[in-house]
Amino acid sequence: MANYAIFAADADINYYEGAPEVFFCSSCGSYTNSRQYFPNDLKVKSLKNDFSYSYDGQLIISTKAKVFLEENSSTKLEFHRVNSNPEAFVIEAPDKAVFDSEKRKTRLSGECSKCGKFESIVGSTPPFLKNVNEIEQMGMYFTDIKFGSGKEKSPLIIVGEALGKLLKKTFKEIDLEEVRG
Repeated sequence: MANYAIFAADADINYYEGAPEVFFCSSCGSYTNSRQYFPNDLKVKSLKNDFSYSYDGQLIISTKAKVFLEENSSTKLEFHRVNSNPEAFVIEAPDKAVFDSEKRKTRLSGECSKCGKFESIVGSTPPFLKNVNEIEQMGMYFTDIKFGSGKEKSPLIIVGEALGKLLKKTFKEIDLEEVRG
């Protein structure tokens, strides 16, 4: 049984552009607020794809992708509108995929003395999970670790084998990378 991480092209936008500084550590720039930030009207000129990532690592999806996931994901997902025309959404997935940073040899650097987070977390691919056998065939999960540096940290999005294959068949622009256990 295979599970996959989802990858897609750039959306040509910065998700956190204009976000209030209260959401970020003043020392290292890491996201520290307990609430998730959802811009009211993300500066999206057009969405060429149903799945795309902002430069700062946030997955932006179309209405078509949202409806597809609502109908097909076996795990709970929350969708938040971030743009009205064209309509665009971000996803929250409460269920977590537990990333195995030791097996992957992920590098954590610059532990911040102010917020306790790492300034930089590098080494997300190939993805390794500790709970790989707990991933539902039609489930979608976010990793418990966010990768990148400063404001540009984001989790990997993991899908079960059946959902991954259905996504790839329906949305040609996404790429899937097999997860290892």
